[in-house]
Amino acid sequence: MKKYVFYGYKVVNGKIEVDDEEAKQIKEVFDAYVGGESLTLSGKKANLPYTHSMIKSILKNQKYIGDENYPAI
Repeated sequence: MKKYVFYGYKVVNGKIEVDDEEAKQIKEVFDAYVGGESLTLSGKKANLPYTHSMIKSILKNQKYIGDENYPAI
């Protein structure tokens, strides 16, 4: 298993689980963007100090919908 996990997740006993605090921010980014906000403003509303390209990467990351290793956020 990889040592790196995406923002919004954590490793517990060798298994990837949702990090509730970070997952809340991920949901806020998606909600803001779907609500019509820009990439940068979506990140700011979620209190994430990321550039617009980093926010875009979050929005494009299919791991957040869940797969065999990552639970859905």
